[in-house]
Amino acid sequence: MDKKALKTELLSLANKSFRGRYVRKNRVSSYMDAVTSYMDTFTDSKIKASQDALVTIYGPTDTLVFKANKIYYLKPGTYTLAATLTVPDNCIIKGTGASTILSLEGATTCVTFSGDGSLMSDLKLLGSSTAHSIAIALSGDNNKIENLTIDLYPEGIVVTGSGNEINAVISNATTCGITIAAEPETETATATANIVKESKFTENVVGVYVDSSFNQILNSTFIDNTTGIELAATSSGVCNTVIGNSIIRGTGEAGDYDVGDNTIVVAGNNNMILSNAVHGKDVLITGTGNINNVTIS
Repeated sequence: MDKKALKTELLSLANKSFRGRYVRKNRVSSYMDAVTSYMDTFTDSKIKASQDALVTIYGPTDTLVFKANKIYYLKPGTYTLAATLTVPDNCIIKGTGASTILSLEGATTCVTFSGDGSLMSDLKLLGSSTAHSIAIALSGDNNKIENLTIDLYPEGIVVTGSGNEINAVISNATTCGITIAAEPETETATATANIVKESKFTENVVGVYVDSSFNQILNSTFIDNTTGIELAATSSGVCNTVIGNSIIRGTGEAGDYDVGDNTIVVAGNNNMILSNAVHGKDVLITGTGNINNVTIS
């Protein structure tokens, strides 16, 4: 029952209680006013309490703990983490942008998405290329990563779940900015139907590496990576879509690419490589059944 209906019912009950009784009209009116005022205060306070129970605001000196079905706002500052953060189901975690920094000290992985349907946005994850391994391990499904900055992790985001959407700026990964790969030993981890969109990859060994099927890499920018995008040659690496991306090293001349440097590598089969702008070096395709209409400048 909503607020209006509940108030109407209580007033009706109060009015019935005066029937057949000698009560002055001004007292009836005062009583009705009191009921109305009480209902307004009671209901609004309950609503506020419910909202407060759902939303938690953290500051840099707080210990971060995330629970399912809750919303978290992180104030600007540096949060020094002694252990991996776990993101459960249906959780929203929002910072203020690059001024909200998660700095990992006591573990090798900064954040693990163990649940489904969660959102993390507007944060910077700062690691160390020697001390840490993974910024985000994304094993859940249908999660969203939005406006994240990741720097100095060997692996930026490792995706083994499905249906996830990623928008991030990733730099200085000594392995891969994003890895999307199925786990053969885990039947539930298929890493399909993930989307990387409107992201930026700078000075990573590989910008995005895909070893699974039916994923999309869309409208992203790759600058000075050893390889921009790589679609693997295994039986899992098929039917992916790479559309609208820009890949460049240096000034985009052929001489800016050393032996082994590449814009896009397609070793898998039946992938679509459409409307991408590569600068200085053509797409390297060794798989079969791929569609490619890349523009080289």
